[in-house]
Amino acid sequence: MSLRVVATALFGFIVTAIASALISANVRKLADKHGWDNFLVRWTERFRWERLRGVWWLWSIFGLSGSVVLALWLTPLIVGPTQSKDEIARQVTLQSELNITKQELEKTKQALQAERQVKTGHHQQRLCRAKIISSKSCKNQMV
Repeated sequence: MSLRVVATALFGFIVTAIASALISANVRKLADKHGWDNFLVRWTERFRWERLRGVWWLWSIFGLSGSVVLALWLTPLIVGPTQSKDEIARQVTLQSELNITKQELEKTKQALQAERQVKTGHHQQRLCRAKIISSKSCKNQMV
């Protein structure tokens, strides 16, 4: 880290701290003036536990939605994967086609590698004939 980065980060931190202190103080005064600072107190008085216990439809919706979610999560674990025979046969076919393609790709790679070796050998022989490379490497190649 360079000194420039450290100085810039420090300056940015100081400016952000000053700005947040000023904004925080102004927001507190505004909330106090309009009565927003008592919002949570009023909310907790409005939604007391005694009042929530009497709202039967809230608990019914909560229980039904929870049981639906639980059923959707647990069904695959209990029943197993829901695949038809056609889907399984298709997956087996695709897997075998993939294996064949991989084998063909491997054969093609080997053929290309052999072709490169042949081309490199021909190129080395031309260079030896033209006496561009050293005689030691030409002798090593002949052996």
